[in-house]
This record gives sequence, structure tokens and C-alpha cells, in this order.
Amino acid sequence: QAVDVEMLEGLEVGLDAGTTAGVRSRNREGDLHLTRNSLESLIRDLHRRRGRERRGLALAEGVRLVEEALAARVPFRGAVTSPMLEGTARGKALEAALRAAGVPLERVDDAALAALADTEHPQGVVAVVSPTVWTLEHVSLGADGVVVVLDAVQDPGNVGTILRTALGLGAAAVVALPGTAELTSPKTLR
Repeated sequence: QAVDVEMLEGLEVGLDAGTTAGVRSRNREGDLHLTRNSLESLIRDLHRRRGRERRGLALAEGVRLVEEALAARVPFRGAVTSPMLEGTARGKALEAALRAAGVPLERVDDAALAALADTEHPQGVVAVVSPTVWTLEHVSLGADGVVVVLDAVQDPGNVGTILRTALGLGAAAVVALPGTAELTSPKTLR
């Protein structure tokens, strides 16, 4: 029975809406680790706006977007990769960079990754990231500061295009008013 008690002390049941519900292991330092299927469940949940809003997380899918998230030091919760990622030198380098950054990785076959991916032709990686939440206090406007305001732009692809254009033109910030497509939707981020 002492072994059973020790084993139970190393498990935690998570029912908090901010985490993936389920049983997870706790290492000796008290850190929680996602169980095998909980990362996949989390990704499925983040395909819905409600899941992204409730958890404050987003999906980064594809080599370029995951590379950019790593370069920007966006916090990662985990990533799912498939053999498809190793098909290119860039993909192999990305997987090595994810490991070096300490991102928890889960390996699945190409079919399982395709089921988790939002794109028609996945590139072998889907990551869960914790995007930075910006407020107006984070914006520093100079004398020539430009702020782009999105008012009820409903198509996520159009929102993404405007965000990239604003960045390219040096805008200090982009403000999304109510009725605008979600800034963390997979289509907007792509």
C-alpha cells in the first residue's frame, strides 16, 4: 500500500478549465507533464474559438510559423511532429531547435498529424503556443506613430493580411474592435 500512496502522490487530476482535464504525472520537482493524448486533445480543443479564448492559447502550424514563434521567444506548451517534418533539412533543423528550446514534443504518424492539422497540406508540425497579451500600455507611439484599427473585419484571412502589412509598414500597433475576426485563429496566424 505504501507504493500505491507514493504513486498517487505523483498524479494530479486536472479539472481546471485553463488546463487539459485528465490525469498527469508530476516529476520530483513538482512539474506537471502533459500525458500522451492530452496534447492531442488540447490541439483539437484549440481548433475552436471557445477553446482558444478559455485557455489563452493558440496553434502554430507549419514550419515557417513555428520557426517565427521560436525566434520571437513565444512560450510553447508543446508540439506534435510527424515523419513528414524530417523530409527537409529545414524541418530537421526545426525539430532540433524545438528540442533545444525544451519544447515538449510528441511524435505521431503522418495520418494522425493530418487529423490534428487545420491546413489541407500539413508540414509535419503543429505547436501549442501562449501568445503575448498586449495592452495599450505596451504601445509606444512616437511623433509619427501609426496605429491600425480593425473595425468588424470578419474574415480571418483578411485580418492576417492586414496584420502582416501593418508590421511591414512599421505600424506601432493593431487594435481589433468588437466584431473583428479573432487574432489568434489558425487562419489569421497563417
